[in-house]
Amino acid sequence: MSKNRSGADFKLIEKIFDQLSSSVAIAMLKNERLTYEFYGGRKAAQAEAGDEGARPKKGFMQPKKNAARPAEPGVSRTTRFNLGSASSMFTGALAVKLMEFDELRLGDPVNRFIPEFVNDDVTAYHLLTQTSGLACESLPLPDNKAAKNEFYRKLYGGLKQAAAPGAKSGYFQYNYAILADIIERISGRELEELASVLLFIPLNMKHTTYFGSALKDGQYVIPWNHKENRFMGELHGKQPTGHTGIYTTALDLVRFGRMFLNGGECEGKTVFLESSAEFMLREVTGGRYMRTPLFYIKRNVDIYGCFSETLSPEAVALTGDTGCMLFIDPARRTAGAALANSTWVHSVSQNYSNIVDILASI
Repeated sequence: MSKNRSGADFKLIEKIFDQLSSSVAIAMLKNERLTYEFYGGRKAAQAEAGDEGARPKKGFMQPKKNAARPAEPGVSRTTRFNLGSASSMFTGALAVKLMEFDELRLGDPVNRFIPEFVNDDVTAYHLLTQTSGLACESLPLPDNKAAKNEFYRKLYGGLKQAAAPGAKSGYFQYNYAILADIIERISGRELEELASVLLFIPLNMKHTTYFGSALKDGQYVIPWNHKENRFMGELHGKQPTGHTGIYTTALDLVRFGRMFLNGGECEGKTVFLESSAEFMLREVTGGRYMRTPLFYIKRNVDIYGCFSETLSPEAVALTGDTGCMLFIDPARRTAGAALANSTWVHSVSQNYSNIVDILASI
């Protein structure tokens, strides 16, 4: 196990991020024990989010020097990363929790809970498995509750049925925003409150939140848009919509992974029924799209390109557009979180399999 930012381990990890200007946090479990962790780079504070003068240095995010303020300390165990679209795994987990309470079923049509949703054929299953066939123009993330209401009004007013539900699998970011709306309407609770009570607190995920606005400078990193050469400050401090925005640490994320290896338990407490934990790791599209209710699944052919050959066919993973991933291999009793804050990682799916290859060799 290493937390050293210099030496052999640092050089090994740097190979993965050769073209990346980023902060990096990695944690690895084997047989449910933490066996490796690594933190590299420097924090990108909120103050640099709109700074056109800040330019990346090969290997790490390099904030613009300011004589009036010392450089940010290095990335640590408690540095929060924005998961981007990988945030959807927690929205999916909350949906499964409502299924345990018999408040939601896979076959429930969306408009059972959202009357303004006009399509009778799209179900919770289609949202979870990215097979809804829906399409919509991109919408800005809401800054406050009033803007959140307007976000959903525009979303439901602008939805189009680009393909028949279940006919194909195609990533549509707002599938999980719609699912989050269902969850909030069923429970009568805000997403953050529900996630805290049902997931974050039971799993001892002390550094995980939907509310980036509550974090202080130095506690988090902002994603870097490698194509536009800028910090993505527009992602920070937004209202929870289920499809993006969770801030977490590598250690918190592998705690989530460990729960699956423990059959739904955490430190002797039942977080999910064992059948629910197994269900979230199970391929549910009849082998057509290699998806579980939360993750991609490897099987014999890696159609997503993000798995390593070192993982078993039962391995699952989810990646986020900000450069983050979680993988879980129940057959080999391993789980790993690799968090970065650059979109370059996500731009080539092979980057993720390279990460897993190196972690498996440690």
